[in-house]
Amino acid sequence: MAENDNQEAEPAKKSSGKGMIILVAVLTVVLIGGGGAAAWFFLMNKPAEETAAAESDKLLPPQYVPLEPFVINIKGNGRPRFMQIKLALMTRDPNTVKAVGAYTPSIRNEVVDYLTQLEIKQIIAKKATEQIRINTLTRINNLLTAEQTGVQLDDLLITDMVVQ
Repeated sequence: MAENDNQEAEPAKKSSGKGMIILVAVLTVVLIGGGGAAAWFFLMNKPAEETAAAESDKLLPPQYVPLEPFVINIKGNGRPRFMQIKLALMTRDPNTVKAVGAYTPSIRNEVVDYLTQLEIKQIIAKKATEQIRINTLTRINNLLTAEQTGVQLDDLLITDMVVQ
């Protein structure tokens, strides 16, 4: 019986050697396949992520919100003077358009407050329209910040300006 046990044990050892080779070969194939699949997954998803990032970096088309014309009394010596100015607010964010609609009376008040402080010398000076545009945009954005709207205007355009 002891001999039978030894004979049965020896064939088991031989078959386990072949089994071990098969096991190593299968594990090698699985590891290589898994590594290839992982590389494909990460490398193929990278361009999709870059494409999504590139799309988010694209600028949305501008949206303009025209304001009703302003007619302002201008400080000056002598005869009364007036200025009529038309403004358009520019943004690329749809939420800003909604906020501007809700805050239009406050925005108009801020613009009137600023423009009534100007004197005729400041209005007819060289590059005055650019200075008025920048200062008005800054004041409106400060108002939107103070009201905690979370939005800002991208630009302000002076579409028409007449001084008498």
